[in-house]
Amino acid sequence: MKYFIGIDGGGTKTDFCMLDQRGTVLAQCRYGSASYKQVGTDGVICMLQEGFNELLACAGIEESSSEPNTFYSCFGMPNYGESVKYDQMMTETIAKAFPHYHVKVVNDCEVGWAGSLLLQPGINIVAGTGSIAFGKDESGKAVSVGGWNDHFSDEGSCKWLGIKTIELF
Repeated sequence: MKYFIGIDGGGTKTDFCMLDQRGTVLAQCRYGSASYKQVGTDGVICMLQEGFNELLACAGIEESSSEPNTFYSCFGMPNYGESVKYDQMMTETIAKAFPHYHVKVVNDCEVGWAGSLLLQPGINIVAGTGSIAFGKDESGKAVSVGGWNDHFSDEGSCKWLGIKTIELF
């Protein structure tokens, strides 16, 4: 049986969803920040392990059952794509921690784009804990802007909106 796990990680919360190969939702759960800048690399791995374990338990699936199961997962991670060195290290660390899973890691804004536009050309904008935009055109060319941090170029984020509100009063 094939199982698919989508992980929408953010600076504030991380949502997990597990489906079977027919598209039936088997389990969902929510954890805290997936930002290595906030919780460290070990914190991210621990949170992923807890999320995967909860999904499997809720769905009644044993990772090492006699029937060969195949697990595919896409992890939308904040800060991913900002540092080639960090991205490579994080991808390798996740692969080591989850040897029975096929895990693809992308920026969390790309996951938002994929879900909101069903992989069609267009732009997804996030204005939450941070702000970032991701888009793809008809030829598949992708671009991401923003997402730096709360001290530089974070227009549209919660912190930026709060500061602008206080400035008005």
